[in-house]
Amino acid sequence: MTSKVIVCLLLVSLTLHNTKASLRITSPGDWVFINTSLYGVDIRSCTTMPLQIKACDQVHVWFGDGTPTNSYEIGTWERGETGFRQCSECYGTQKFYSNPRGIHCDEFRWFWFRWGEGRLEFGEGRIAGLQLVFDEPINRPIEEFRVSSYYYTVEYILGEGYESHYGVASLSGRYSDGLLYECKAWSGVHCATQCQAHGNCHMYSYQKHQAICALYNRDMSSFTVTSENGWVSYQLRYCD
Repeated sequence: MTSKVIVCLLLVSLTLHNTKASLRITSPGDWVFINTSLYGVDIRSCTTMPLQIKACDQVHVWFGDGTPTNSYEIGTWERGETGFRQCSECYGTQKFYSNPRGIHCDEFRWFWFRWGEGRLEFGEGRIAGLQLVFDEPINRPIEEFRVSSYYYTVEYILGEGYESHYGVASLSGRYSDGLLYECKAWSGVHCATQCQAHGNCHMYSYQKHQAICALYNRDMSSFTVTSENGWVSYQLRYCD
C-alpha cells in the first residue's frame, strides 16, 4: 500500500497544464455509425460540443435520442458546404449551408455544435457562438452523438482543452473493470487531479470515508458500475 500512495503523490506534484485528455475516434469510411457513448462520452447534461475533424470529404455526424435524427454532412460539395436534415435518410428535405473554411485532408480543423430550447447551431472555429454556419430547429431531444463517414477515412478529436471537466457517472458505486490502481486521496478533487495527471486515466471512483481513490483506464473499461455504498464515480466530460 505504501508504494501505491507514493506513486499517487508523485503524480499530483507534477505540473501538467499541457496535458490534453482528448478522445480520438476514426471512422474508416464504411458508413457505420459509431456511438460515442461507447467511449464514455455522455452529452445528456451538455449544451455545447467542440470537436476537431480531419477529412477529405463527407463527414457525417448526428445528434438524437437513439434514432437517426438531426443528421449533418460536413464537407459536401468540394468540402465547402454542410448539409442539414431532420433524419438520416430523408435527402429530399436537406438544406445546404456554406462553411467557407471547411474540412481538410491533412490537418485537423475546429468545429462546434450548440443546442437548447429546440434548436441546434453549428459553426466553424474553436469558440462556440462565433463563425456561425447555421441555426436550425430540431425535433427530438439530444441524448447521443454518433459519427460516421461515407467513403473516406475521417478522424475526430473530442475534448481537447477540457481535461479538468469530470461529470458524475454514479452516486452509489464504483467502476467494475479497467482498474489502473488504487491509492489514498484526501478529497474528490485530489482524486480527480491524480486521474488528470495519469496519461491513461479518464475516469475514477472515490470513497470518501476511507479516502480511497481508484483510477481507471477508459480503453480497458466497459463503463459499467457496481453498486457499492460510499463510492461515487466520475468520468471525463468531452462537452460542456
